[in-house]
Amino acid sequence: MDETQRRIEAVFRIEWARLVAGLARFVRGDLGTAEELAQDALVAALETWRQDGIPREPGAWLMQVAKNRARKRIDRQKRWEKNEIALTQAIPSHHSLLDRHVRELRSLRLTWTPREGGSLCAHENVRHGISIAG
Repeated sequence: MDETQRRIEAVFRIEWARLVAGLARFVRGDLGTAEELAQDALVAALETWRQDGIPREPGAWLMQVAKNRARKRIDRQKRWEKNEIALTQAIPSHHSLLDRHVRELRSLRLTWTPREGGSLCAHENVRHGISIAG
């Protein structure tokens, strides 16, 4: 483990509680999401700080990265909810499709021909008792 990584881990241990608490307020009490965002910020810090160095205010940097990711997540969720409403209105429900198919099946007249092997015929224009030799 190199010096930069040790310093990043030390910063993260120091800032963890403050970061999670601030993020929990930001995401309205969802502690699991707050911890996930804090961990994502740590990954970003590990990727960025190795090249650019540790910023003057690492806690503020971590909080800003995590809040930006939270905003993106909230925007993505809002877009999904908006699209979901539009899709559910545009696509008929499974129940209405099933009801339509059941009505179509009930409208068909089923005829059993008891010849060798028998056969089942289903067509609205075929009268009961009529069979076609094949």
